[in-house]
Amino acid sequence: MVKDDPTKLRKALKRREQQKKKSAKTWGKILKQEQIQKDEKQKTRTENLKNRSNNGYPIPGKEPKEDGKRKAAGGAVGGEKKAKTKTGGGAGFEGKKADFLNKGH
Repeated sequence: MVKDDPTKLRKALKRREQQKKKSAKTWGKILKQEQIQKDEKQKTRTENLKNRSNNGYPIPGKEPKEDGKRKAAGGAVGGEKKAKTKTGGGAGFEGKKADFLNKGH
């Protein structure tokens, strides 16, 4: 039996220690690769944020708008907002109608 034989016990113990060393080595490689990928992603993120803070013009030949501000989502320059005008009804039943639809008939 293995439990009674000291040489087999030593060999089993040595095998277990070698397996632990091997798994620790591979785990170290995994952690190192993960850190490299994390650093690369952080580098691209900082570059993207830098480009974004540069009015979105990372290309040296291309210049930003006249006053250095980007166009707002509404189409106004410099962060100004357009006044919304009330238009005719949209899709569905949004809001109250002034009169009946077929009043004239």
